[in-house]
Amino acid sequence: VGGPLSDYFETDDAAHEKTQTLVTDILHADRLLTDVIEAQAVLLDQFAGPGHLIQAKPHLRIARPGMAMDNIGYHRDTDYGSDSCEISVWVPFVDLPAEGSLEVASGSHRRSDIVSVARREEGAAGVTKGSVRHRLGFPYAPHVLPPRALAGLRGVPIQVGQALLVNLGLVHGTSCNRSTRARWSADIRIAPAAFAERARPGYYLIPAAA
Repeated sequence: VGGPLSDYFETDDAAHEKTQTLVTDILHADRLLTDVIEAQAVLLDQFAGPGHLIQAKPHLRIARPGMAMDNIGYHRDTDYGSDSCEISVWVPFVDLPAEGSLEVASGSHRRSDIVSVARREEGAAGVTKGSVRHRLGFPYAPHVLPPRALAGLRGVPIQVGQALLVNLGLVHGTSCNRSTRARWSADIRIAPAAFAERARPGYYLIPAAA
């Protein structure tokens, strides 16, 4: 990727997917994203407890301006089987205004009246299980939230060096990057050490002492 990340705009969708896959593989191979989390262990211990687990293969997200297909939409991860004790640490790699950043519905994790509508059939969003886009973090059978769940959504302006911690029951996401800057970010999950007993095998890095 030549030039500033914020200026990135690949018009060819296949080339864009190839770029995202290549950079994701590099980040996973070098453990760069997990190193980011390990460097903040003292801080994150306050949210997930000492010896917390770190996602083995975090997702890199690249959302070009005006390209809805680059976004996974509004959702709650708990609708997909995630646990409320898990936390997503959202890390931007470019400075982002509200219209280009992650959107969250404050307090939605406490609302019992929000129930996702019937699950769409696999491939309905153009993503199939095990496909490249699925491995990049796009759901292959997305849930649909009722309109009332999206009330109060607000973009969070954020700068490089900052991070946003999201409870996985919180309604969050984006439908489109409405800014003029490419959004490069990663979401890295952490969980209490005790969660290792019921986590999907290989999903989290398990400390040697666990």
